[in-house]
Amino acid sequence: MSKQKPPRKLLGHIALWIFRAYSLFFIVEIYRFYQGVKHFHPTAENELATNVGIAAGGVIVFVPLLIVGALLFLFSWLTRGKPGNEDGVKHVQ
Repeated sequence: MSKQKPPRKLLGHIALWIFRAYSLFFIVEIYRFYQGVKHFHPTAENELATNVGIAAGGVIVFVPLLIVGALLFLFSWLTRGKPGNEDGVKHVQ
């Protein structure tokens, strides 16, 4: 027998769609960053400086994006549908 997932509330649906849209935005930003840096050609004896600059630029761009994405994932996880108390827990009066 398959388990049914409990339905999300409206806030849960909104949080999930915001997370999905942000995930697509993040993929687009990765592509745009790649398109921007793939044409860099270091001059002679400056290969290390160019590679460090590209890495630093990637960190500056992607660390804030990853933090925001992690927060959106947390909000969408916290607003997921939670199973009801179907175990028949007995309350002592």
